[in-house]
Amino acid sequence: MMLWLQQFLPPCEVLLVQVVLPASLVFGIIYLAHKYPTYSSGAIMLKLRGSKKKHNWKSVKSPQSRCSNCELLLTTADAFGCDFCGVYVDSACLRKVNDSVVCKMLYSDAGSPMKHQYVPGNIMDGAECDICEEECVDHIRCIWCHRTVHSSCRQMLGEVCDFGKWRNFVLPPNCVIKAQKKNRAGKNMRLFSINCPPWSKNWTPLFIVANKQSGANMGESVLSSFRAILNPLQVVDLSEKDPTFLCQLIAALPEDAKPRVLVAGGDGTVAWVLTTMHQFKLKSSPPVGLVPLGTGNDLSRVLGWGSEEPRPFSATEYIRKIQSAIEKPLDRWHVQLSKMARRSLRFSPSEPKDIFMYNYMSIGVDALVTLDFHETRRSRFYIYSSRVINKMLYLLYGTQQVMERECQGLEKKLELYLDGEKMDLPEIESVVLLNIPSWGAGVKLWQLGCETSKDIPEQSMSDSKIEVVGISSSFHVARLQLGLSQPHRFGQASHVKIILKAVAPVQVDGEPWLQVPCEFDVRATDQAFVLSTPIDECPAEPID
Repeated sequence: MMLWLQQFLPPCEVLLVQVVLPASLVFGIIYLAHKYPTYSSGAIMLKLRGSKKKHNWKSVKSPQSRCSNCELLLTTADAFGCDFCGVYVDSACLRKVNDSVVCKMLYSDAGSPMKHQYVPGNIMDGAECDICEEECVDHIRCIWCHRTVHSSCRQMLGEVCDFGKWRNFVLPPNCVIKAQKKNRAGKNMRLFSINCPPWSKNWTPLFIVANKQSGANMGESVLSSFRAILNPLQVVDLSEKDPTFLCQLIAALPEDAKPRVLVAGGDGTVAWVLTTMHQFKLKSSPPVGLVPLGTGNDLSRVLGWGSEEPRPFSATEYIRKIQSAIEKPLDRWHVQLSKMARRSLRFSPSEPKDIFMYNYMSIGVDALVTLDFHETRRSRFYIYSSRVINKMLYLLYGTQQVMERECQGLEKKLELYLDGEKMDLPEIESVVLLNIPSWGAGVKLWQLGCETSKDIPEQSMSDSKIEVVGISSSFHVARLQLGLSQPHRFGQASHVKIILKAVAPVQVDGEPWLQVPCEFDVRATDQAFVLSTPIDECPAEPID
């Protein structure tokens, strides 16, 4: 090619073709290889915070706490606390403590034993010294094993930290193996793997996933509580990173590890995490527990995690529940749209190519109420969020549909097929596909009226069958929530096809949109794994 080109060029430009262009190509390849390096199959790219990073300060109101530097009570509004290591300071001492007190590290030198890392002051009332067992109030504690000791007893505790009673759930910093090479910005580091700790026999590292803005900002409290107990690398804030980051961490774990994931959020957040782990194609997806935030939380109710978050929130209580929880399979349903064109008349999110459903899917009035609520929550005028206000909004929009009946005549706008058989539809305003025995914030929809009929088959979330029902109106929804009526049962099926002939509201696991005419093909794929805990359980004892 170059020889052919040279015969048409003047002599002064032949040098450009023979030398300059090949050299530029070589240097270009070297530059791209340096900027975008390739890794082995086990390598992943992460932005990690090391020991040079300062504390993760939060504004706090803790008048009973003292500044870790000057020991004055934090009675002023300008008080700060680090939710990584638990240090408290006033504004005057912030810079000094930030420079002198070392915070929790995400990683350290591989192979070296982890030593106790002490911070001064703010010991809980009634705490005892781990050595002399006498009251320990204004002394020191280790931010990893959480043992409290007098300064005079410190040497008798030893230097090496065993990470305390929750060590089976902790990812030790000295087990995180990193490469020394950084990119030009000095931020990205290659994380090759995570080594097993000495107690690897029962090692079940726990990862926390939440959005700090969820549940009227209750998500921030959940994240902070677990950062104080675990390695902060194990706590993923969805407002900063998506669940792919979680999957990368899990993929880097050794095969002997048995990780578990705790998701704090609503049904949509849980579905997002489960789907991301499925699409990431992990060798073994960890089971998922739940911390219910916001309204709804139907999957959390079914699995025994409750309908709302406990206040005040206790991370140790949830670790105890995780420790004794039972692993259960949960059917994963693939919802495929034949015409991939979502038309949202009120907002326009991107259209997913694949939708996976875990709880339920509906077309009609209940999806419209959910859509109206989500639009209100996205509005700039939605400045104050609380569970009570959210329930009032649901009631308002549900009452509105009693009067307006925008979904009336839905039976004429769609065709429903269960395992290939076309269903004769009565007058309905909603079709609901149920994978779990809870819908609409705790309504056991399929079981309503079972006491009067023995012909209704049992419902299971792991039998590869989905229950399909119809709802007559928004007023019918209200009666169902009060247990005064029962739905139109169309049956159970392993394959559901819905031909939608007109624009209608649709929601899958609490995520709503307006859908143009299309064909829904709903089939069971595989199973996710979730953690179930009895409501009145006796929590297991931690490791001594």
